[in-house]
Amino acid sequence: ELAAVSKSRVYCGYVLALLFVIVVQFGHNVSNLILWIDVAYKYQMEEAEGDPEDQQYLNDRVDLMYLNQLLFPFLSLFCWTCGLGGTLLTYRRNCRPQWVLVLLEAVFLLQIVVMGCDLGLNQTLTSSADQIEGWQPIFGVSGWVAAIAFYQLPIFLLLFFVPLPFLQTSFITVMGILVNLVIVPLVGNGWVIFSYERIKETLSLFDEDREGPCFDPEYQDLCIQLCQWNASLPALSILFIGLMIIIASFSSSVTSRRNYTTKRLVRVLTMQ
Repeated sequence: ELAAVSKSRVYCGYVLALLFVIVVQFGHNVSNLILWIDVAYKYQMEEAEGDPEDQQYLNDRVDLMYLNQLLFPFLSLFCWTCGLGGTLLTYRRNCRPQWVLVLLEAVFLLQIVVMGCDLGLNQTLTSSADQIEGWQPIFGVSGWVAAIAFYQLPIFLLLFFVPLPFLQTSFITVMGILVNLVIVPLVGNGWVIFSYERIKETLSLFDEDREGPCFDPEYQDLCIQLCQWNASLPALSILFIGLMIIIASFSSSVTSRRNYTTKRLVRVLTMQ
């Protein structure tokens, strides 16, 4: 009874997760495919006309592009669809309501695995400052970190809406942060984007003559430190949102226990 969550909230949570995957993740990746195939691919095929090796390379690259852009959104869609199907089956067979929460936790953990694989295998963590690939054209030097906040993180906001028990919520939140901000970036050397040399390289793109104040020895260190601080704001936002989820879950858990205790006392007094 203490861990039960209303059916409507659970169903609504799954529907919102599916809508997020379809609209945001599929929407972004399909637009990338359209941009690549209708613009870049046709242009490069015209340039490679008469060269069978280049044409074969471009055709193979298109197949790889389809795989990279559609595999992980399909996996996310599959996980949430299976979770919704399992929830419907659990309610129809009148199983223990706690099983619904266990299933939801499993779906979140699978989503974290998909996010980590997507970040490590598909996204470019160490793009140089002058490269236009991955998330850098959209979010700048802190591209992949900001992408987590906008492309992956919103699905975890469902933990505000479908309150799991405190320990489950904390475990999911901590695992999500560890995988996406610690383990995968450390393995892929993703935090190099905040290094002194990379920030200096990025600044040089905006001042080719290197005559601005950020290239003056007197102000250079302070300027680069401020740029590092600004570039780290997406990561700090993710950490604060994770902290808010945990605090909200703890508050909800305490309130639920108090209400449960009050309900039991009223029931005992009524029986007497």
